[in-house]
Amino acid sequence: MEGLMDDMSTGKDMGIDLNVGLDWGMDYGDDTGGVRDSDDMEDNVDTSDSDSEDDNITNFGDDDKENISDEHLHSFETQPHSSDAPLHKDAANPAMAPPYLSMYDWTLLDKVGNGKPCSKWESDDVVGYEFETLVEAAKFYSTYGCAMGFSVRKNTHTYSKYGVKNMQRWVCSREGERQPVHNDKENRKREPRPVTRLHCPAAFKVSFVEATNRFKVKQFVPTHFHHLAGAHEVQFLSSHRKVDDASKAQIRSLRAAGIRTNQIMDYLVNCARSFQNLGFTKTDVYNFVSADRRSEILDSDSEAALAYLQARATTDPRFYCRYTVSDGGELGNMLWADSTSQLDYSLFGDVLVFYSTYKTNAYNLPFLLFISVNNHNASTVLHVLYLRMKRRRTTYGF
Repeated sequence: MEGLMDDMSTGKDMGIDLNVGLDWGMDYGDDTGGVRDSDDMEDNVDTSDSDSEDDNITNFGDDDKENISDEHLHSFETQPHSSDAPLHKDAANPAMAPPYLSMYDWTLLDKVGNGKPCSKWESDDVVGYEFETLVEAAKFYSTYGCAMGFSVRKNTHTYSKYGVKNMQRWVCSREGERQPVHNDKENRKREPRPVTRLHCPAAFKVSFVEATNRFKVKQFVPTHFHHLAGAHEVQFLSSHRKVDDASKAQIRSLRAAGIRTNQIMDYLVNCARSFQNLGFTKTDVYNFVSADRRSEILDSDSEAALAYLQARATTDPRFYCRYTVSDGGELGNMLWADSTSQLDYSLFGDVLVFYSTYKTNAYNLPFLLFISVNNHNASTVLHVLYLRMKRRRTTYGF
């Protein structure tokens, strides 16, 4: 041990930098850091925008600052960017750039902007560029938002006469303002969430050009009215927060072993050494587990329903079931009644109510009930029916 301490004390003379590795994660902050703008989780589509409004945003300049509140103007003039926000190649510390921007992402950004770093882009550097597909345009602006430190959401879109989308506009998640109905609520049970909409003018719009069969950039506004997220915060913005494929595979394996979701999250955090290195939150894990469970059910829900009814028929000799199958192999109408329901019908069938507006499931199949009233004035279900109108169908039963 003494020899080891002597070697460490003379490490400087040996040309060894003893500080290397001691500052890992020093800029990551606490484990509870990050941003979650829950108001911006959905892809809000506002069809009220018009081309004239887009032109007004595009022509934003010093003359328009008179129409902006003092608070927003101060934010625009004094806080255009946070010091460590941009993740572009000319950042002060490129080594701190997180790994969720791949080489393909950087290549996508390098194609645009006339050779300038994305932090220096102006409207003329991007307007006029053409993308092969709408998906490529969406990927570009999402990558640009990730590199600069802001969240992206859809705003408006239009369709051609053939039903094909020919225009799409994206905006910063802090565009617009919170609806007054949410600000004026009385008798709140919970504290209102912080306001995230700050009239940010940043926008990106592409339109389809038939001559070139491509999507051309018609509008690009790089201006923001708020601080941009830092390198360690971008992964917690709503549009850049996702569960990667490797984590999905781990979650599925741990679920199959019977591990609880909260324990799975703890395991993933320990593997990543920090919440900031993980790239998603506990809510994202719960959402993925829920969606994955629903997908397993949706793949075999018809078979599961028929298997359940067949099991009932084996234990109930008077169980009655009829269902139809379309030419495409889809389950159509389905009616069933057990022995108890049939007995109730023979005793209380004088009054029969056909209730067809109870509930509609994910496939838009009406759930129909045949209801009667027993001697205690209580409702009694006699028959149950799922209804789907199909012209050509084959009837089965047991």
